[in-house]
Amino acid sequence: MKRYIYILFAVAAVVFAGCDNEYTSNMDNSVEERYDETVSGYYSELQGAQYGWIGQLPTSKGYYQFWMTFDNKGQVQMLSDNYTSPLVNKTTPSTSLYSIKQFQRPTLVFETYCYLTILSDPNAAISGGSSTTNRGLETDFEFGIADYSDGEFTTVGRFWDREFTLRKATQDEMTAWKAGKEWDNITRAVAVTAATRPGESFYIMVDGVKVGLSIKERSVVNGIPDANGVNVTTTNFTLMDILTGNITYVDPLEVKAGFSIIGLRWTGTTYVVQIQTSSGVQEVAIQSEILPLYQLMGFGKTYTIGFSDIAIYGPNTTLATNPFGYYTNRLDLWLKAAGEGDYLTYVAYRFMSATTVTLEVAFTDAYVGRMQYNNIVWNADRSEFTVGTSISVLDGNMNWLWNGGNGPGQEFIRYFASKTYRIEWVAGATYGGDAVGQLMVTTNPIARAMVVPM
Repeated sequence: MKRYIYILFAVAAVVFAGCDNEYTSNMDNSVEERYDETVSGYYSELQGAQYGWIGQLPTSKGYYQFWMTFDNKGQVQMLSDNYTSPLVNKTTPSTSLYSIKQFQRPTLVFETYCYLTILSDPNAAISGGSSTTNRGLETDFEFGIADYSDGEFTTVGRFWDREFTLRKATQDEMTAWKAGKEWDNITRAVAVTAATRPGESFYIMVDGVKVGLSIKERSVVNGIPDANGVNVTTTNFTLMDILTGNITYVDPLEVKAGFSIIGLRWTGTTYVVQIQTSSGVQEVAIQSEILPLYQLMGFGKTYTIGFSDIAIYGPNTTLATNPFGYYTNRLDLWLKAAGEGDYLTYVAYRFMSATTVTLEVAFTDAYVGRMQYNNIVWNADRSEFTVGTSISVLDGNMNWLWNGGNGPGQEFIRYFASKTYRIEWVAGATYGGDAVGQLMVTTNPIARAMVVPM
C-alpha cells in the first residue's frame, strides 16, 4: 500500500501542457490506470515531437548536448556534441532502446549502449572520466521525470542526481544537428584562444581588471587577480547555442562588484565577451600577449636561482695538447619555486668548442632543448671568457622558448649573454681524476641564490 500511496502523490498533479496540446490525468480512475495514463502521455509527447528533442546533460566535466528522436517501437536515435570521443560520429546517430519504467516515479531509461551512456562508462579512455575513480563522468542513464511543461521535460538522474532536460527542437536546430554544426561550433570556439605563438596567452579587461581567458570544449577557464595580485583560476561550465554559436556561462562569474561575465557572442569572425553590469550588458574584446617564462611556470610565483657549488670538471690535459680540454665542462643552474620542494627547471651551461657554448634546458627532468651562444672570447691565459650577443637555436625543441628572440624565454636566455665568466679551480679537489672548479660571473655578478621578481 505504501508504494501506491507514493505513486498517487507523484502522479496526481501531473499536467501535460505541450506546445500543441494539453493533457490532464483523470482523477476518477484507479491509481494503476492513472499511472498508465501518465506514462502513456509521456510516450505520446516524446514520440510526437516533429523535429526531435534537444538534451542537456550536466557531468563532472561540463554539459553535454544531444539531439534525440524517439519512435513508437522503443528506439531512440541521437547525435552528440562529444566530438573528442572515438566512439561518437559527427553526423551518424547512435540508436538505443528506451522505456519509461516505474520506480519511485516514472523514469526514462536508456537501456542499451549509446552516445549518452558512453559518458557513464567506467573506462576512462571511453568516457573521459577519471581512471582512478572509474566513475565515468559521474552521470546517469536512468532519469526520473520530475516535470513536463511547455514542451520541456525536467528529469533527475537516479544515482548522481543531475538534472537532465529535454526540450522540443525547432526545424532549424534539427537541420543544424544533422549537418554536424555543433561540432563545428565547438572546434571554432576552442581555436579562438589556442596559442598561435609560443607563450601566447589571452585576456580581457573588465573595468580595469585584467582577466585571463581560455575557451575549452564545455567551459571557459578564467584567471582573476586576488587582493594580493595573484591570479585565481576558475573553470566555468558553459552551453553552446547551435544556431548562433554563442556561449553562455551556466553560472555568471563575478569579476568585481557590479561586473559579471555571462557569456561570449560570436560576431561572425570572432568572439566578444559579454559582461553584465548595473547599466546593462557590455561587450569587450579578447586580447593576447606573450607571457614571460616565470608566468608560464605559474602565476604569482617567485623563483630562486641556485648555482651548483662544484660545477666545473674536465680532462686533465694541457693547453698544448688540448687547448679547450679544461673547458669542455658545464655550469649547472637550478630554478626553484619559492616554498616548493622540487626544482622546476634544470639548466646546463656547456662548452661545445673554443668559440661556442650551449644552454641546455629541462623542465621537471624532461629534456627540452638547447640554445647556442656563438661567439666566446677568451682572455690570454684562458682563465676568463666573455659571451657575446649572438644566439641561435641548436635544435628545434627550443623554438617555442626562443622564437627568434620574441618567445616567452627570451629574457631568460639573454640573461647569460654579454657577461664575463671566470673559472676558479678548487685546490686539491678532483672528480673522476679531473680537476674541479666553478664559474663565477665578473660582470654584473650573480649571487649564489637570487630572486626573480614578478
